[in-house]
Amino acid sequence: MTEFSIMKPEKDMLNKFVSKNKYATIFQTGHMLDIYHDVPNCEPLALAAVDDNGEILASLVSIKFTEISEIGYLSSHITIRDAPLWVNSECGKSAALELINKHDKITKKGSLYNRIYSNSNVDMPDLLCSCDYNYEDNLNFFIDLNRTEEELWSSLGKKKRNGIRKAQKNNVVIKEVENYDELKSFYKLLSETSETAKIPVKDFKLFYNVYNLLVPKGLSKIYLATYDGLPIAGILTLNYNNTIYDWYACSSRKHLHLHPNEYLVWNILSWGAKNGYSTFDFGGAGSPKVKYTVRNFKKQFGGTLVNYGTYTKINKPLTFKVCKKCYELYCKML
Repeated sequence: MTEFSIMKPEKDMLNKFVSKNKYATIFQTGHMLDIYHDVPNCEPLALAAVDDNGEILASLVSIKFTEISEIGYLSSHITIRDAPLWVNSECGKSAALELINKHDKITKKGSLYNRIYSNSNVDMPDLLCSCDYNYEDNLNFFIDLNRTEEELWSSLGKKKRNGIRKAQKNNVVIKEVENYDELKSFYKLLSETSETAKIPVKDFKLFYNVYNLLVPKGLSKIYLATYDGLPIAGILTLNYNNTIYDWYACSSRKHLHLHPNEYLVWNILSWGAKNGYSTFDFGGAGSPKVKYTVRNFKKQFGGTLVNYGTYTKINKPLTFKVCKKCYELYCKML
């Protein structure tokens, strides 16, 4: 049986391994280490299981988020998206199992819970459940971009097509963020949207890093919808391995009647189809047990509904229950 050790891999080594994996997403690359490394209240961690020849058998990247810095780990949790990744062999799967256990041991003291957002890997459920993670339904929509613009347009719901026409008629303009002032406008809209949704927004430094590190490499685009020169909505996408990821979206409630959100998504779909992308990942649609307005919005773009779920391990059950109640009260006061 192949022996392996757990280590923190070099970014180039990690990126090379991830790029060859059929389930790879940008969230498991070293690019996440770059954009999160100096963001307040965010701590990225990359680990890999490596064999005696120095080859990676399994890898994962996690991010620790601390929602309220004053109380530290009492508001901290770990997020892992689409990992672990492993080579297609029993040895690789064994390495992934050991990797998850090692990661959870390292992070247990500083995190109330660890949550993994799963992908299409059919072996993922068995692996995570064996590591004491509990499954919950979590929906998403994938849109096939291997179609003509006419086919994409036909797949839209009637309300969305009408909304896009209204945006065009009202001279809403879609543009990419080209300078720091426009980036700040995007962040202002995002902060307003987060406040309305009672969800804490990440520090501006994250978006500054994305703009400076990923956008120049073609790994991200940040869009604004403007009306009479005024930014009224925006979307930040991540672009990797033929997939466009809808990561952050925001809009001014005062201008929703102009339908900038529909127009933004349509422009991204059209651009992606023309530029060789195969899939648009809508970034999640919540639990089917909970009403979610955003799900209805996304549903009308003609995507395929999937339910890969989330897997959660609660590290401190009693403390978690108390902190969850306190956090809910905190969000209501925002």
